[in-house]
Amino acid sequence: MSYISIIVPAFHLNSTDINEINKYCCSQFKTSKENFNLIEIKNDNYKDIINYGIIFNESNLSLQSIEQLIYERNCIKNLTDKTFESLELTSKKINDLENLISSIKEEKYFKIKKEEEKNNNFIDIIKEKEKQQIKYCEKSLNKIKIEFKNMVEEIESMNKKTNNKKYIQKNIFLENEKIQIDRSIKYEHKNEDEQNLNLCD
Repeated sequence: MSYISIIVPAFHLNSTDINEINKYCCSQFKTSKENFNLIEIKNDNYKDIINYGIIFNESNLSLQSIEQLIYERNCIKNLTDKTFESLELTSKKINDLENLISSIKEEKYFKIKKEEEKNNNFIDIIKEKEKQQIKYCEKSLNKIKIEFKNMVEEIESMNKKTNNKKYIQKNIFLENEKIQIDRSIKYEHKNEDEQNLNLCD
């Protein structure tokens, strides 16, 4: 079995102390010293620079695994983008629905308010008509009262006139009766006188 590695610089330190380099690698890769080995790589072109390679024990890190990770990351990114678009679309639909509901509520509110105003106006009209009818009835009633009073006064006046006329007629009748009685009495006296004269003869 063969492993082919591509050595590229990962980071650099301004130190050549192997212990400090190990600590830095542990910090960067979040692992302990037992999980990796540092291998010095000689480079004849840069004799003043020391290169180290790091080999992880029991690690499957490779370009292929990195490629797989990149592919999975891209898939997750695409899925995330689509999910985000779907969320945006859903959010827009929810906002549209909320605006529609709000518009319907507002329209219904104004419709109810308009109906209430219409009913209130109708009630006001009815009340005003009732007031006018009451005023008209009161005027009519007062007019009838006045006419009735005039009729009563006229009847009373007629009764007085009739009573006076009857009184006058009665007096005339009594006078006539008296005259008739007087005449009768005179006539009787006259007859008696004549009879007496005849007796004397």
